[in-house]
Amino acid sequence: MGHQISALIARAPIDAEAARQFDLPVIIENDFAIVGLDATHSDHWSKELGLENTELSEMVLDRPVTHEFARRLGMERYALIETDYFGGAGEQCAAVYCGLTIAMPATPDGINAALKLLGVKRKSDVDEFDTIGLGRHRSFDDQFEKYARF
Repeated sequence: MGHQISALIARAPIDAEAARQFDLPVIIENDFAIVGLDATHSDHWSKELGLENTELSEMVLDRPVTHEFARRLGMERYALIETDYFGGAGEQCAAVYCGLTIAMPATPDGINAALKLLGVKRKSDVDEFDTIGLGRHRSFDDQFEKYARF
């Protein structure tokens, strides 16, 4: 089974109305908000908001629109994460921002380090990734099906 997600993560609460306005799925786990992201959704909102749609790092969704989402959601310190695994093989990457300031640059295999910077305290039997339930969320594709036509 695969695991392919992109998400913003920050300490809860976040602005739920802004999440609804931008049609962003939000999951709250252990006092952290996980906000699902998708490339076609981001393309749509980049156009709607008149934002440049360029990648700011090697992370696919490290784009101006992603940081605009974070700002409007009220995320002052947040991680941007990406995973792409199938059958145990694959990769992950994470970065941490304070506003637009990079607190941790895009780092391969950096999700647990990013979550530590946000204050995630791992449970004794699992890492930070599983402490906030990221292992249970394999994909957010079903949340963004209506954007696939853009």
